[in-house]
Amino acid sequence: KRWADYRGVAREQVMAIGDNYNDIEMLAFAGQPFIMGNASEELRSRGWAVTASNDHNGVAAAIEQALGARVEV
Repeated sequence: KRWADYRGVAREQVMAIGDNYNDIEMLAFAGQPFIMGNASEELRSRGWAVTASNDHNGVAAAIEQALGARVEV
């Protein structure tokens, strides 16, 4: 949030990718939150978009999805 505010970036333009409890605040702020396929069950229950796991290029798949590319996850 501080970085976005400092740079004048709207919340809706922020993408976050996480997989564990320490990422909850970041994901809740982001306008485009993604959780890794191997994320904790608590994160999965929050309804955020799920990407592939760490071992299957999940970050790349999330970025492609956010940019509108067609990706199979």
